Amino acid sequence: MRTTARLTFKQLRFESVALGVALLALAVFLALDASRVIALDLRACQGPGPGPADCLDRLRELDGLDRQIALGQLLAAILPVFAALVLGVALIGREIERGTTTLAWTLGRSRRRWLLTRSLVVAVALLGVAMVAAAASGFAQQAETPTADLARSFDRIEIRGPLVAVRALAAFSVAVLAGALLGRTLPALLLATVAVAALSLGVDRGMDVWLRSVALPMPESTDYAADRIVDTQWQDLTTGHVLTVSQYLAVVPPAGAPPDWQDTNFSAIPIGVSGSRSGDYAAIEVALLGGTIVLGTIGTLIAVERRRPY
Repeated sequence: MRTTARLTFKQLRFESVALGVALLALAVFLALDASRVIALDLRACQGPGPGPADCLDRLRELDGLDRQIALGQLLAAILPVFAALVLGVALIGREIERGTTTLAWTLGRSRRRWLLTRSLVVAVALLGVAMVAAAASGFAQQAETPTADLARSFDRIEIRGPLVAVRALAAFSVAVLAGALLGRTLPALLLATVAVAALSLGVDRGMDVWLRSVALPMPESTDYAADRIVDTQWQDLTTGHVLTVSQYLAVVPPAGAPPDWQDTNFSAIPIGVSGSRSGDYAAIEVALLGGTIVLGTIGTLIAVERRRPY
């Protein structure tokens, strides 16, 4: 395994170093921004009394840091997937394109073992740097909202925590399969990018269906940051009838009403899922992505076994 890891790293040295450094630098960037947010000590400005004289300056600095953290979190979700695509396509596609698989597959005892050991080396390294970036993303968000329980919150759940790493692994499995099927780096990268985009849309649509299937009327104490609101209904305070959005819009507002007009005879009822179920959400998405990883690995094994080494 050590020899395989060394040879694999040598093959992907440029991509591995460049992408690894970028992800680690991003993690450091997020950690530093989080430390600066913590150092602002905004709680001192929220307590009783006038507070420190520079509270306004602290709030202005926080606005800038919030924008930086939001950008950093977005990159922390995108870069691991990009790294997975580049490394996954190069792992086999480049070998076939250059013709070096002829020697490896001729002398090797098992193509499956050759594939699995190389894939495992890259997947473990990718998982490690993706988890570092995801952890830094979560740490920065926690610094922004120190009183929030992110383990029970839907707030930016897709761009922090284990979902970032699992999405990267799913993209890696798709990219390896594309490289094995096409045997050309650029076409395989384009195919893998399209496939991963379609996969992301499909998973997001499936998770939205699940959210709507378990959504319930939310209490007045709804935490709109932690809970996931998927719809709104309206209750007629006069009759007690509950209307959907389309039914509500059919009866209000009257012609000529301003955009922010709301009939005082109706009360909004948010329909959503409590943040306490964010763990269920993450587990289901991980299961869906895990199935993709398994199917991608099986497909790649079949493609490698049946493919000519050139």
